[in-house]
Amino acid sequence: MTKRLLCLIIGLALSRLCPAADFNPFEGPEPLLVVMEFDPWSMVLGADSPRLAIYENGDAIFIGKDGGDRAYRFKRLSTKELEALRQQAGKVFRGTELKHHYDLRGVTDQPVAEFYFHDARGFVATEVVGLECEPSKPFPWYRVVAPPPQALLDLNASLCSLDFPGSEKWLPPYAEVMMWDYHYAPGTSVPWPTTWPGLGSSRTLRRGEDYSIFMDGAMLPQLKAFVHGIPEKSAVSIDGKKKSVSVRIPFPSEPVWRRALESIR
Repeated sequence: MTKRLLCLIIGLALSRLCPAADFNPFEGPEPLLVVMEFDPWSMVLGADSPRLAIYENGDAIFIGKDGGDRAYRFKRLSTKELEALRQQAGKVFRGTELKHHYDLRGVTDQPVAEFYFHDARGFVATEVVGLECEPSKPFPWYRVVAPPPQALLDLNASLCSLDFPGSEKWLPPYAEVMMWDYHYAPGTSVPWPTTWPGLGSSRTLRRGEDYSIFMDGAMLPQLKAFVHGIPEKSAVSIDGKKKSVSVRIPFPSEPVWRRALESIR
């Protein structure tokens, strides 16, 4: 399965879940501002989850420096800090006539920055092809097809360098293990640990024949190590099925902005 298809599965998963009645891994406060940076060629931190999520209760989750590495960090913002961000974003998303789509490259398979903003009037969502925090060297064939307003570019630059003094490393409530069919895998299957939740667990959500198993966020390092150890062309054997596996970080209230972003595509 290609990286592009894997990213597509991640993007569609949240809108097609069949949840158990008493389990909601996406429970959380109302999102105020969310910025995604999707890279179709690289499964790196931030490629399938937000690089910034600000919530109405003041929770801020963002990618920042953790020593020499980049990692998700968390801070509960003060009322003053939250209102400053609300005003800054509101001037762009409400003070500018934004279209749903902009394009800085004019070619396919490019990074995309996606924005979600919510206030009392509802939500605003837009995306900009080719907009990155750390842009790569432009190729001669790049051409600006639909330039975004300068105000949006300035806001993005500000959010790319955003940091909150006193933040701490964020431990997500859950780690999501996504599984889809790989019955034709030619390699020797790797058994899913029997001590971990299975396909019939109350923490498992189903999407047709695909599944998401939600495990405690503290398990993330173990899960990543497990997935990294699966040989190429091998499947994971779980409950009599052969599955391909990927791990991602789900966010509180994630389906809210996923639905909004899907609505503009």
